[in-house]
Amino acid sequence: MLALRIKITAYIADDCVECKFHDAENREHTIHAPADLFELNADSGYPQEGFIVCQFLGMYEYHAGKNVILIDTASTWALFTVNEKHQFEVWAEQLVEID
Repeated sequence: MLALRIKITAYIADDCVECKFHDAENREHTIHAPADLFELNADSGYPQEGFIVCQFLGMYEYHAGKNVILIDTASTWALFTVNEKHQFEVWAEQLVEID
């Protein structure tokens, strides 16, 4: 599975955690996700590194051989940003394959 590297920054109300990442244009995005997706709770230490499973939608070369990947976070774990976005252009190195 393809996954986006994220920073889990805080535990928030209703058993959710705050997750942050930057896109290829260095815009910060915030997702509130269920804490149990990451096996975390209010007593877990923050911040932590984490991953959000995503779907590959496309790729293009940006410049100097760097690849930008278009991903979707709604089609896998049904995650949206606090601004209701779910498709992002990120650098290829922000993504990993997980089991």
